[in-house]
Amino acid sequence: ELAAARLRVLDPEALVSRLSDRLDVLTGGSRDAPSRQRTLRDTIAWSHDLLTPSEQRLFQRLAVFTGGCTLEAAEAVAGSADVNILDGLETLIDQSLLRRVAGAASEARYQMLETVREYALERLKASNGEVLVRRAHAAHFLDFAERVEQEFQGPDQAIWLDRLEAEHANTRAALDYLAAAGDREAELRLARALWVGWYYRGPLHEGVGRLEEALERARDVEPSLRSRAHSFATLLNWTLGDSDRALDHGTTALALAREAGNSECAAYALYFRALVLAWDLRDWDA
Repeated sequence: ELAAARLRVLDPEALVSRLSDRLDVLTGGSRDAPSRQRTLRDTIAWSHDLLTPSEQRLFQRLAVFTGGCTLEAAEAVAGSADVNILDGLETLIDQSLLRRVAGAASEARYQMLETVREYALERLKASNGEVLVRRAHAAHFLDFAERVEQEFQGPDQAIWLDRLEAEHANTRAALDYLAAAGDREAELRLARALWVGWYYRGPLHEGVGRLEEALERARDVEPSLRSRAHSFATLLNWTLGDSDRALDHGTTALALAREAGNSECAAYALYFRALVLAWDLRDWDA
């Protein structure tokens, strides 16, 4: 109804182009309507104000998730001593501020409509709590990505790939935060751990770009971590068909592994470098 009212001054295409800022655009409700129905922000605020202070904090913290979250992620990022996650989720669902949807491996996910999430982010920023919550979000998805990499060695590879794919938007947001915060080691750890998803599910070009950007910023990070990251950059570039770039990464990976005296890293570097030399360049002597 609020969008339809704007059609008096905007054609549909112009209205759609402005809906990325829904809370400020959709404000043209009838003056005869209750105050909570005159703007989209007032409508959401009315439901928000019915929440207890602890429920409001949970609502605001959940806004950092892009594409929703699992219960485990909600507990890790939005939970605290003053917030009962299960009771809070139930209340937010009852107030239509959150919805429960099916996720990967039959795991429930909790999502906000983007307009509701926009309002929740506004409130989170106003509370001066955004930095702490985003830091917790990035830490959780770093742990999650490294767990996926570990579990991928076991019998449930497809399940963990599905779970990782479901969190693609969240891991991307975590990488963005770590890059902006200047946490070079954590950014490189996350970019490296995500090779599993990029290699098997894509998009490969994004994976190469993210990994190489993290490596460029992480020149002072300890050599073993950089060696492993260069090894997976070798694999991703080789898969994309860029043999020269792949070989450069493989050579760097091997040099860093030897600098660190890390035989495991050296084995990864030699293996991926050999793929390029043998399959693409047919350089058997090298």
